[in-house]
Amino acid sequence: SSGINAEYGDESRHKHLIPAIHKLINGITEFLKSSYDSNTRYFRQGGRYNHLTNEWTWFDTMFAVDCQTWVLTILGAPVVDSWFGHGTAFNIWETTKQQGGYNYNPHTKTVEGFGFSDGNTFSGEWSLGGVLAAKVLANQYKGTPFENSLLIDAMNIRNAIEKQLVVEITYPNGVKADSVLYANERSWIIFGWYGNNITSMASTGWTVLVDMGFNPFGLGGGDLY
Repeated sequence: SSGINAEYGDESRHKHLIPAIHKLINGITEFLKSSYDSNTRYFRQGGRYNHLTNEWTWFDTMFAVDCQTWVLTILGAPVVDSWFGHGTAFNIWETTKQQGGYNYNPHTKTVEGFGFSDGNTFSGEWSLGGVLAAKVLANQYKGTPFENSLLIDAMNIRNAIEKQLVVEITYPNGVKADSVLYANERSWIIFGWYGNNITSMASTGWTVLVDMGFNPFGLGGGDLY
């Protein structure tokens, strides 16, 4: 929200909108906070809201990888850890690897990437969201034992994407270029669509963002490293 103050300064004709924007941000932040389940150590995918009782009934059956990686990237370790205790953000990352990690090794606790809800599929887009999250968290945990573990995860996932999901395509004009597959195989995703083994603007776009150190969740690209 501090970025909004900088973007819409005293001279902006939009200055009067800042309080409303802050109210929206605070409301969404409180929703994210309340979605965390300390027993499972992850953010729940969603739920139903009862406006009469002002209560949520959470969906506890569907684990969503991006509800962890994106939320961790946006909120960051300082906020998450201030809510639930030091190391919580790192523990959520570890839970995400266990639940949705592609080729997760329980002995080394390493992964090659992420699927959508489980580790049966290797998704380019969702794995790159994981790389971003790991790099952001590593920067925020700098100087702690968590930093190196997160950087190794980010490197391993990015290398696996390069080896397994990057393909060369040829445009109609004969120009060749690298592209990144949406997934390594066609599979049903429990959130309502198929992951297909085809080149993807989403996966390729995320690759460019991550490799350039650009955080799309922060104004101007954020502070990634």
